[in-house]
Amino acid sequence: MAVHYLPDPVKIVRAQGQYMYDEQGAEYIDCINNVAHGQYHTSGWQGRRESQGCELGPRVTRDCRQRSQLGDEGGPIPVGHCHPLVVQAAHEQNQVLNTNSRYLHDNIVDYAQRLSETLPEQLCVFYFLNSGSEANDLALRLARHYTGHQDVVVLDHAYHGHLSSLIDISPYKFRNLDGQKEWVHVVCTTQLNNRSAPLPDTYRGPYQKDHPNPAVAYANEVKRVVSSAQEKGRKIAAFFAESLPSVGGQIIPPAGYFSQVAEHIHRAGGVFVADEIQVGFGRIGKHFWAFQLQGKDFVPDIVTMGKSIGNGHPVACVATTQPVARAFEATGVEYFNTGMTHSASHLTCSLSLAQFGGNPVSCAVGLAVLNVLEKEQLQAHASSVGSFLMELLGQQKIKHPIIGDVRCYCPKQHSWVQESQYMTGALATPEPLSSVHTKDPSQSSYFLKLFSPPSEGASCAQHPQEAQVGAQAEGEASTLAPQAGLVS
Repeated sequence: MAVHYLPDPVKIVRAQGQYMYDEQGAEYIDCINNVAHGQYHTSGWQGRRESQGCELGPRVTRDCRQRSQLGDEGGPIPVGHCHPLVVQAAHEQNQVLNTNSRYLHDNIVDYAQRLSETLPEQLCVFYFLNSGSEANDLALRLARHYTGHQDVVVLDHAYHGHLSSLIDISPYKFRNLDGQKEWVHVVCTTQLNNRSAPLPDTYRGPYQKDHPNPAVAYANEVKRVVSSAQEKGRKIAAFFAESLPSVGGQIIPPAGYFSQVAEHIHRAGGVFVADEIQVGFGRIGKHFWAFQLQGKDFVPDIVTMGKSIGNGHPVACVATTQPVARAFEATGVEYFNTGMTHSASHLTCSLSLAQFGGNPVSCAVGLAVLNVLEKEQLQAHASSVGSFLMELLGQQKIKHPIIGDVRCYCPKQHSWVQESQYMTGALATPEPLSSVHTKDPSQSSYFLKLFSPPSEGASCAQHPQEAQVGAQAEGEASTLAPQAGLVS
């Protein structure tokens, strides 16, 4: 739907739930707003589409209808476009007050309190901002102030934001721009030099699922990179990682990997930053935060969140420990947003300054999103739908050798095919291969037909294997939604 995705871009004029509508009334399922939005479920809210006259427009084919059914309730959280409770919260607060954070206000205190209930107690200081990029930029500043060091270790293919400071620690971006800075050390898919180590990929990496302890093996590679940097006089400030690397191919690090890495990073004087912007906030189903998949004893030093916490509204957050926050505050350099410190008995304002992060409207929206997640049990719903999709994709893997691996913990808005192509679904990754033996990724588009039937009049014969699987795939896709109970 984005302007740069199609030669004939779509003009979207409104949206509701997981659906978007163009100027002619055609209905589309939103498979692009992965960071800011999730899909919404529950039949009551979806039923409003019919009652409010949201009819399918002329450009919606049988294919689109069936894919919409696949996504009707298959999405995760946050809560979709224009959720009535979120819209109401923003509207009511806008009618009363929206101002910068120079002043006391209950909303920011209440919001910090609610967020603190989802996190380990050590993460008790909250900085509210306007975007995920701003959150990661602040995390980098916090790490450097606290440690007094400069260098950063990141995972290969990582993307942490569009600010200059974040492009420098995003291999996904900097390899096409100015290249790798001397102070950046990349954990790569394959070892390139002493400044890189393998990505913790137990499917295609050097330490796979049959390894006796892949978590320790991969963490030792990070240790080697850190040691190499130290030998050159470099000092590590932070290890940045998405808790489930997304742009890198939906990699699920082996349990215990982060704990082992954190030990090496802490020993080098650095801190561990968990980027939860795309994968946190209940989207994995089993836990509220993806870093919790690493075990109950693992606690990052800093956690970053983006616009998904406001359902697309410009609000973001950095959660950290009191020692890290105190070191930052001790610099005397004002940070123009608001920080809240939480203890077992109260919340106090740590930094109350003059910008718009943590404004009353943003915090009201954030609170409304949390209320919807809890009231409608969307995290549990993500878990159940994720389990269903994992079962279905597992069946497809058995039938079709081109599917090399299926990785899933539970829904997000997208499935990832290879490294960057999207299909409707959840955080469930079917990975197509060109060779079963080498595990090389496939570039064939026929794979998508296993899960999405063709449009009226379209041909299925675009790949040598398509003819034999096309009819079967269409039948499987068309029965998916009713089996899952996804039709409102």
